[in-house]
Amino acid sequence: MLSKRLRLPRSGFQAPKTAKRLISPHISLVFYPALPKQAGMAIVLPKKSVPTSVDRHRVKRRIFSIMQGWKQPGMAVIAYGRAGIGSIPRAELKEEIGALYARLPAR
Repeated sequence: MLSKRLRLPRSGFQAPKTAKRLISPHISLVFYPALPKQAGMAIVLPKKSVPTSVDRHRVKRRIFSIMQGWKQPGMAVIAYGRAGIGSIPRAELKEEIGALYARLPAR
């Protein structure tokens, strides 16, 4: 789990229209520049994509641990889980997130 200082505050969930959205079959990432106190990461997993609370928290922990290595200062990242995200293995999830980060333009 990410420490509190690395998590995106609730006020940061209003992504601007200029935010960069990258989509893969199981996850959608939204990136946008933010002030230091507004920067961080957040995961949104709806009940329809991962039905049980235990599985949602397991998937969140996996995504946080994978994304922790790509944390960029001054950047807010929101990850939205899509259908089927709870059933894919960790290695495949890491590959998908890595491919999305590779498509992100350099700052």
